[in-house]
Amino acid sequence: MQAVEIVRIICKGVIWNDPQNQQLLKKAFFKAATLGISKFVQEIIAAYKGSVYWEDENKHTIFHVAVLHRRAEVFNLIYSSTFKSNWLGSNDNIRNNILHFGGKLVPSSEVAGAALQMQRKLEWFKAVENLVHPFLREAVNNEQTPREVFTEEHKELVKEGEKWMKETATACSVVAAFIITVMFAAAFTVPVLMFLGILTSRYSEEDFLLSLPRKLIIDLITMFFSIASMMFPLLFDMYSSTYGRGIFGRK
Repeated sequence: MQAVEIVRIICKGVIWNDPQNQQLLKKAFFKAATLGISKFVQEIIAAYKGSVYWEDENKHTIFHVAVLHRRAEVFNLIYSSTFKSNWLGSNDNIRNNILHFGGKLVPSSEVAGAALQMQRKLEWFKAVENLVHPFLREAVNNEQTPREVFTEEHKELVKEGEKWMKETATACSVVAAFIITVMFAAAFTVPVLMFLGILTSRYSEEDFLLSLPRKLIIDLITMFFSIASMMFPLLFDMYSSTYGRGIFGRK
């Protein structure tokens, strides 16, 4: 709260017709967006409405920076309060539009597992794709369209995601099959077969957005209830035997 108040005081005290002050404020503005400090960005926008149109040395607006560095809070802040479609069409120095930025591979530690990371990358690309004019979806920078950029930069992550999904499905299938052989629980037949659906999927880029995660969610839930249905009778028997009346009717 104190830091936010300091920013407000600075904004009020800046003499905007001073070029040095302008550059210092712009530099801080873009740095905050790069680091995902949305409160700072919000205060600058509140003080200077035109700040959403500022450009850095690479001709990137604040919206471009939010997409390039995957800063969701800054992205949502700008989109919800001051969104204008006419400044999404600008290109940088090498003719990248904002959808090219959405197609770039940005390292992230927000989620674990290659498949979930791939899902997050697709969510970002789709979010930006839904905002831009259809012309920009096919626009070429020096060499590639945005979709070609995405495919090229994420091809290794797709392979890693496929490996992760198959290893997870295989491990769960082995556990389910093992319990079948030991307990002869017919309830486990269904989840074993369902995991095979993951192993035989085609693993295209789009599958990582909904199809594969949905299959894994359903399979894990089914397996959980199968295990629970097998364990509940044992739990009930143990509880009754330990805390029930007992063979002598103890009080």
